[in-house]
Amino acid sequence: MEIRTYQLARKLSRLAGAHVGEGSDPEVFRYLEMHADQTPAYGFGAGSPYALADLANIAFVYPTEMPVNLSILASALERLKGLQDPVTGLFNEVSHHPIHTTACSIAALARHDQAPAFRVAALDKYLERGAISHALDAVRWDVNPWRDSNIPVGIIATLVLTLGRDATKDVEREFFQWLDQHVDRSLGLWRRGKIFQEGRRGHFTHIAAAFHLLFLYDYLDREFPCPAELFEECCKFLDKRSEMAFNREPGYIEVDLFYCLLRAGRRVVSPSELFDLVTPFCSDFLDGLESWCDVTRSSDMHKLFGSLLMTCEINSLFIDAQKSRPEILHHPLKKAPYV
Repeated sequence: MEIRTYQLARKLSRLAGAHVGEGSDPEVFRYLEMHADQTPAYGFGAGSPYALADLANIAFVYPTEMPVNLSILASALERLKGLQDPVTGLFNEVSHHPIHTTACSIAALARHDQAPAFRVAALDKYLERGAISHALDAVRWDVNPWRDSNIPVGIIATLVLTLGRDATKDVEREFFQWLDQHVDRSLGLWRRGKIFQEGRRGHFTHIAAAFHLLFLYDYLDREFPCPAELFEECCKFLDKRSEMAFNREPGYIEVDLFYCLLRAGRRVVSPSELFDLVTPFCSDFLDGLESWCDVTRSSDMHKLFGSLLMTCEINSLFIDAQKSRPEILHHPLKKAPYV
């Protein structure tokens, strides 16, 4: 399984390289459409922050198999920096909330030990007492926690990456106090009293929201509340994945579930037990990903990065369980807490 993750990571990296135009300073595109004759036609999102950020992210994950050469990567990073608003410090794209776009962009820069050109002044207000609690209260936990939870998480990630831990210790403390106080202790999910069922996927959207929160818990070295309960919930979804349309095409559904399952599971069972539990799911996912890589004629740079993130998760688990050699793939969430 370890070798297979490297092989698929190489394929994903090469697919990402197809999103880069010609020339010494090419445009980078988020979407790539293919004509019937296999001629590439670059779709919308040319030069978008997400396209540039995800190219940088993919290059970080597998440095020996980068989708572009070092000079093009350097150009992409500089181009990304140039998209920052010098007044607010935000990065903007119409497809997402500006805080999401900003956090994604700054995290991608951080993975290459680079910083944005300007202070993110628009987020200074969240350093004030009570502001981050208000942002967490504003999440529509009973409507769309998967999407909305990105915002307070993006605020914390951006502040930590740009200002450092000493400057953000008070807002971090307030952020985790709120989460610890509002977790549903029977499920290990957020927010207590607001968790809802949605068709055949039940309360999966709350597990997906937990993914955003847990990578901050991990990165900032905080103890998870209720890891055993969260692990149990994730196992239930793993058992019924076929009826929830998992694995038909790679995406963040698998990433979100798998990350929560592994991070909670590592606090509950041994690495070898965890590996045995998820091996069938991993095999199914890798089978589907390999087929998709071989036949896809239309792809999204962000989907490629999400699939690569999933291969990192599988690879990390294998190495933990087998006490194998050091990781060849660099996990992006270990370097910067946002995707």
